[in-house]
Amino acid sequence: MQVNQYYSIEGISGAGKSTLISLLKDAHSDLFYYPQRKHEEEFESFVEQQNISLKPLETAPAQNAKFGKFLAFEADKLSLVDTALSNHTVVSDRDYLSCFSAGYTHAVVKNTGNERFIRNRIEWFRDQPFFRPPDTRFYLDLPVKEAIRRKTRRGDGEVLTNCQRSLVDYLQIQQDFEKQYISEMEPERTVYLNGLRATDDLFRTANQTVRGSFQ
Repeated sequence: MQVNQYYSIEGISGAGKSTLISLLKDAHSDLFYYPQRKHEEEFESFVEQQNISLKPLETAPAQNAKFGKFLAFEADKLSLVDTALSNHTVVSDRDYLSCFSAGYTHAVVKNTGNERFIRNRIEWFRDQPFFRPPDTRFYLDLPVKEAIRRKTRRGDGEVLTNCQRSLVDYLQIQQDFEKQYISEMEPERTVYLNGLRATDDLFRTANQTVRGSFQ
């Protein structure tokens, strides 16, 4: 009997999330795939089809409106995941963890001094009735310098603007936050995958878990 599950693939930019997701999608045609925001054309089409609201949370302070907007999106995303789970196993390119870490890292890098506010909003988000963690999060753990080397090699044009620190520092802060969050909040839901391993090995390890949803 098929037991539908919610899987997410996490890790810093360049860790190999898109590659792993592509392999899982090819292996399981019935997977409901939730695309990442950076794939703009695909993402915008998806938002329109699923009727997702991107409006900011009304309670978000004005100075953190952007973070509030992203939290609102994550809330809509979790609602959609719940609906999809009635008929499908779901895999998402990132989950709310990336939203949390991006908000926190931006606060540190921009020296806005609102790290505590970001953490408070994260706690608020987790306390809401719509909060639904993934059944399994696969976290691709890759050294930051290797992630940047990969991005440079493939000609990735992603650039951080108006930052007072280097990309290495930015990604390291983000990765450290994500690992701390996982260890404190969701260690039992997260499977670490060594991002230095061969792609086929990573797929086999993740698929051992995912394919159980289709048996």
